[in-house]
Amino acid sequence: GGKYDKNGEFTFFAPNDEAFMSLDADQTADLLTDPAQILDVLQNHTLADTVTADELTSMETVETEAGETLVVTIDGEVVRVGEATVVSTDIEAAGGVIHVVDGLLIP
Repeated sequence: GGKYDKNGEFTFFAPNDEAFMSLDADQTADLLTDPAQILDVLQNHTLADTVTADELTSMETVETEAGETLVVTIDGEVVRVGEATVVSTDIEAAGGVIHVVDGLLIP
């Protein structure tokens, strides 16, 4: 068992290369030396349900597996989750969906 057994449904906001480049050297070093923080960050990129891009645009907030609430903002064609912009959507993965974002969602 485990909390990821919910029918395998999930949404993952996958950071692209730019997301990692947005971190400064100290932040990167902190992340790499603290596995617990890496896990927190990954969980903060993960939702327990499958949320498509269409569904995301009708939501005001999403609740992450890290227990954080991220605000969803829509500006024309631009969708942002927390501080990150969604750059690619609805990539299907085993039982869930991946949206690529251009920033790290650090809790």
